[in-house]
Amino acid sequence: MKYSKKDAKAYAQANMKGVWAAALTPLKQDFAIDETGFRSNLRHWADDLKIDGVFVAGRFRGLRLHMIADDIDLATLPASSRMWADPAFIGKLHDMGHAAAERFLSTHGDAIGVRSSFDIGDELRDELRFDAQPAEGDADAVMPLPAGA
Repeated sequence: MKYSKKDAKAYAQANMKGVWAAALTPLKQDFAIDETGFRSNLRHWADDLKIDGVFVAGRFRGLRLHMIADDIDLATLPASSRMWADPAFIGKLHDMGHAAAERFLSTHGDAIGVRSSFDIGDELRDELRFDAQPAEGDADAVMPLPAGA
């Protein structure tokens, strides 16, 4: 199907509403697509996370990646804090997020809309390797998810 970049952009703006996610594709040890794992991911995103849609592409031309992270402040919290729902704590998280966004903007604000300020390859290089050994007789070892996923 032939269409112009302008037509594709107009279609996307009119139809791609809500939360859309890049579809992560789990691979087997031999780099074949783990179809069962992929189906499981899609079901989880649709049923549990209520994602409105996914997009799948081998390459994102013109994609500008940015990441706001607060690894320093969040690292001080215990793992059990993921279960805390106290309004004061939620307010603290909100404030930490705003502070992280301010730090990001002061450092990388000039890159927004111009270039990426984040190299996903550098960030995930150590996470995206096959270091898990399959159990004996298990030919379908899959790539481990990044830590915290």
